[in-house]
Amino acid sequence: MGARIWALMGEGQKLAEICATMLEEYEVERAQLEADVLRLATELAERGLVTPAQ
Repeated sequence: MGARIWALMGEGQKLAEICATMLEEYEVERAQLEADVLRLATELAERGLVTPAQ
C-alpha cells in the first residue's frame, strides 16, 4: 500500500483524495487507512522526501 500512496502523492493528490481513492481500491477500514496514510506522509516529510502543500 505504501507504493500506491507514494504514486498518488506523485500525481499531486491531497491526503484526503488519496484516502478516498484507496478506499475504492482496497478492502480496508477508513480509520486504519487514514492512520496509515498520515503516518507515511509524516515520515516522508520528516525525511524531506515530500513537502506539505501550502
